[in-house]
Amino acid sequence: MKKLLSACLLALTITTAIAQNQVFYGGKTARLRVPVLTTNRDYLFPSFDLQSKSYTNDTLTVTINELETEVHLDSIDAATWLLLSPGSRMTPGGKLYLHLSTTGAAQTVSVIQGAYAIDEIKAGSVATTVQYVFDGTKYVKLGQTWPHVSSSITQMSSITTGVTCNADAGVITTVSATIPADDSSEQFTLTNSFIKSDSKILLTAGTAGNGLPYPTIVSQTNGSAVIKLSNIHRQAALNNTVKIHFWILNK
Repeated sequence: MKKLLSACLLALTITTAIAQNQVFYGGKTARLRVPVLTTNRDYLFPSFDLQSKSYTNDTLTVTINELETEVHLDSIDAATWLLLSPGSRMTPGGKLYLHLSTTGAAQTVSVIQGAYAIDEIKAGSVATTVQYVFDGTKYVKLGQTWPHVSSSITQMSSITTGVTCNADAGVITTVSATIPADDSSEQFTLTNSFIKSDSKILLTAGTAGNGLPYPTIVSQTNGSAVIKLSNIHRQAALNNTVKIHFWILNK
């Protein structure tokens, strides 16, 4: 009889709690996760949709009706436009995960939703993932992985000869040159399509020879930056090639 009475009381408590969107368990209160009510009394449960494209065209329209959608564009070979079309059932908080890679060369991917230019991405042979969230009106960018493209280049002729390397991370190997000690320096231009006037460019350098190389950016514009390579050793001259590692960060 006591067990029956306890069961009835428990059922009454849970029924009342559900009506209030709460459950009492072990003396604690926990809110229920309920499905979102949409039009025609249809319920949109947390759901997932995967759309995978081996991509060669220049425009793709993605209609999004799920709370989480994952889009793979894995063989981009030209400048690309991704047109987002949220369905009428989409609610705030819906997530979009965009995975991109190209056939090798860096390509630009423009993400557009109606009148909104959501994002412009440099995609490359290193796969990158971009995350967006639906705010009720449009998708907003949350974050992105780096790097997109990794590459390397070897300088020719002289320490002042410019180099071209279209990647957002990579290594520049300079010619073997002598830079005197005590803050002597030389400059050369890095041409790179990832560089913008407000990019953050991180540099490190090392050498197997003597001296102590120290690289800095002295100026930059869209598409290029001037790198100054200083020898900050007080006595020893640089007498070997220098490997300059760079990483370009864009908003």
